[in-house]
Amino acid sequence: MLKDVIQKGVLIEGLSTVLTSQQPAGEMGWRLQRNVLSGNVITFAAPPAAGSERVRVLPYVQWETAETDTGGQEVISGEFTGCIMGVYQRAGGNTTAAHVCTAERSDRTTPCLDAWNALKEEADVQLLAEHATGGEVGDYVFGVMDDKRRAKSGRTASMLCIASPSAGGGYTITRAMVYKKDTGEYRVLAVQRG
Repeated sequence: MLKDVIQKGVLIEGLSTVLTSQQPAGEMGWRLQRNVLSGNVITFAAPPAAGSERVRVLPYVQWETAETDTGGQEVISGEFTGCIMGVYQRAGGNTTAAHVCTAERSDRTTPCLDAWNALKEEADVQLLAEHATGGEVGDYVFGVMDDKRRAKSGRTASMLCIASPSAGGGYTITRAMVYKKDTGEYRVLAVQRG
């Protein structure tokens, strides 16, 4: 599973343009290339190549809650700087992963967050996993990184979240703090497993 191979120092290629496209969710393939000298690389490609692992990719959509049916697969989403990653299931329905925009609009409302909170209160909805990323990027950038690294990566630091099926029908959310290089690849700075 992707959550098991993503770790500090890994380079992620082929994912950033999809995550920032604001397009509907889709399926991609990924492969891990192990390299002792230069570090491991995870390469994403669409459509999935023969022999690659599969993952649902859920791009961020500004001012909306982006959702996808998990299809029993892992779902990766990003870039998170304060949004919520959630996984829920309606009674008798499919499992859905959501990237919930929590940004405040100019009229000081948070319609996506309000709708998400209302959804969680519905009687036929079971929340399987949820993680609010608010404040985590800033805490990492300003609390852990030294001034030199902060100057290099602070402007492009964000988080990727991976929702993974777990035993008993639940889901876990793994968070990877990343920075995006000028060439579009992500470098994993830290990982927190859900």
